[in-house]
Parts: sequence; C-alpha cells; structure tokens
Amino acid sequence: MHATPSPLTHAPDQIYVDRFQDSIRLLIRRQDGSLYVYVGIPETHPLAGHSIELIPLPVHGSLTYGATGTENFLPVHLYWYGWDYAHQHESFLPATGPLPVTSSDSYWTIERVEQEAIEALESFKALMLLTETILRKATP
Repeated sequence: MHATPSPLTHAPDQIYVDRFQDSIRLLIRRQDGSLYVYVGIPETHPLAGHSIELIPLPVHGSLTYGATGTENFLPVHLYWYGWDYAHQHESFLPATGPLPVTSSDSYWTIERVEQEAIEALESFKALMLLTETILRKATP
C-alpha cells in the first residue's frame, strides 16, 4: 500500500481543485507526480480524529491519510482524511501527457479524479450526518 506523503516531508506541488461546501473542504493536489484527494471537516466534528481504518469510506484504494491541518500542508482548523492515486501501474495524465504505454497502466486525469472525489464526498456527507444523529441520540 502506498502511503500519502507526510506534511512534514513533502510540500505540495500544485492544487487543482479547492471546494468548500456544507462545512466540508475538498482539495485535489499533485504531489511527487501523483494525484491526492483530501477531505477536510471541522476539527470539532465527532467524525474528526479517528483512525483511517475505522472510517468506512468508498474511495480509490483506501484512506491513506488522517491528520489535523498544518499551515504549510493543509489548512488549519480542519481534520483531513485523504487517499491517493499513486498505486502501482497508476500515474497522472496531464492534459498534454503521453498516451498509456500498456493496457495494464491506469492513467488518471483531474476530471476522472474529481468525479470520483465528488462521489466519495457525498458518501462522506452521509457518514457525517449519521455520526451527528448517533451522537444526538446518545446524548441525554
């Protein structure tokens, strides 16, 4: 499994998508030649701060990142979950990039990653709502 780069050792190369909707921020960025997706939720939300293995989110591969934002990597006051498109035989295909070399190679465009990220974002919103509902019912 490929782990998302640590914010302490890798500076972002470029941000392609930066959206904020329903108190959730979505970032798609290129780092080290691959694409990464990050979903930021308020640090105070009950879903923030949990182990990535416990978050049932249907994303490409699996969640590979979970941490509070820092000034130099991801915006502060949000807790970030992330996943990558940097698995074996996968690479980022810029708009002017080369054609796939073999049929086993998987090339990701910004548009393809954004479409998958938006689908995952809808699942994440539902999970946040479920978490809030459970918390309300459990609180006397």
